[in-house]
Amino acid sequence: MVTLMVAAAIGAVIVIGMGLLAPSAQHEAPCGDQLVDTVWNTDARAAFARQFAAVAPERSAATLTSITSLIAHWTDAWRLQRRSACTAGAARAARVSCLDRQLGELRAQLAVWEKADASVVDHATAAAAALPSPAECVEARTTTSPASASLLASTAMVDALQRSGRWEEARVHAPAVLAQAERSTELAPKALAMLAVARVELDVHARTAARDHAIAAARAASNAREDDLLAGALLVEAAALIDDHRAADALGVCDAVEAFAARGLPRSERIEIVRADALLQLGRTDEAIVHYRRVIARLAVAAARDPARRLALASAIGSLGSALGKSERIAEGAVELRRALEIEEAALGPQHPEVGRTLHDLAILERENGDIEDAERHFGRARAMLAVMPRREPPPSRRWPPGRARTPSRRSAPTRGRSWPTSRPAVAIAVAPSRSPTRRWLRSPTARASRTRRSELSCTLNSSGGRADHAYARPPARRAYRAHARSR
Repeated sequence: MVTLMVAAAIGAVIVIGMGLLAPSAQHEAPCGDQLVDTVWNTDARAAFARQFAAVAPERSAATLTSITSLIAHWTDAWRLQRRSACTAGAARAARVSCLDRQLGELRAQLAVWEKADASVVDHATAAAAALPSPAECVEARTTTSPASASLLASTAMVDALQRSGRWEEARVHAPAVLAQAERSTELAPKALAMLAVARVELDVHARTAARDHAIAAARAASNAREDDLLAGALLVEAAALIDDHRAADALGVCDAVEAFAARGLPRSERIEIVRADALLQLGRTDEAIVHYRRVIARLAVAAARDPARRLALASAIGSLGSALGKSERIAEGAVELRRALEIEEAALGPQHPEVGRTLHDLAILERENGDIEDAERHFGRARAMLAVMPRREPPPSRRWPPGRARTPSRRSAPTRGRSWPTSRPAVAIAVAPSRSPTRRWLRSPTARASRTRRSELSCTLNSSGGRADHAYARPPARRAYRAHARSR
């Protein structure tokens, strides 16, 4: 009898345990958080790792380490949001639809990486950081039907190409995407497609088309009640205006974004960075510096939680450094560029072209400040890195930013348009600003005593991209707003 009672008790415990576990299994099964493993897995990583190593053997290792870490963080966040969506009640369908769309973006990005060239490798870390954040889906309000699947897939491919620096290739796909968008009856997919095309057009400086499509995207996003998408579209419009040297109009667009940002729009730093870039273009440098410092404070907090934000932080710090240099606060500007350099070297690796560009900008300020040894050293490093880059395109934008919005250099050299000194001190003094540390240093006894050394440095500057208007110098229209113009 005792044996039978014990057996019955054990059986009851097992039944109760199964009853407790069954709801959990039934609850987790429909969540679909395992779907990310069908996209991001060992085979997928091995495929693009082989391609990266083949086309960029010197830089691939650091890039692979960086993007593997970033996407691991992204996939963890995606799983968490997918499980959370299961208990979201009425909002579940919209959140799941948003997360599925984002998974499609990851799939498209991996497809581009599998056919990477060296330029794609150089853009890879920025592209990984520019993937849309799964946290954005918490505020999703609309679902997409299977009828929009083709449009969303085409849009994801255009976005992946754009993030990877293949702007001309992305532009080839733009007409087909726009035609699909025009036929779509769903507003959110239409807005996403229009915005993707606008970003590509901005990257190739098709300003009018970029602005027109950004406005169309904003209209569709507004009707769909997708506030973050609306903000991203308006900020691309503002970026196009800045690129067209219409900074005053861009400030007006920023005012419009801020008018509804008070409703709790996330990532308000995007507005700050665009406003700062517009102010800088208008010559209101001190005001721009205030906004850069404000956005850096916000991004520093965000970057502590999300590693994908670190490159956007570096871009904003670099923009601040160049703005300080432009206002002849040379030493302060150099300090900020060193901060940006430290972040970029950790995130991108010491041989990445973006690191070379920051070294170039830093060396310009050091040269202005009379720090000749540091300038020589940094120009030498920059020259070694940038010399291997093809000159077929302007510097890649920081889309870390891009949308990352989009995207996303953004910095203008403080000495843009001025040739660097030749070996003759008189010419060097003539081209230096009247109140700059360079002029004071060149007139000093130390400078006169080291004429030979300055001559050698001048040759180095002129042959390594030391001219501020060199092809590798960051044009003023490609600043940090490209890291924030996307609805990331």
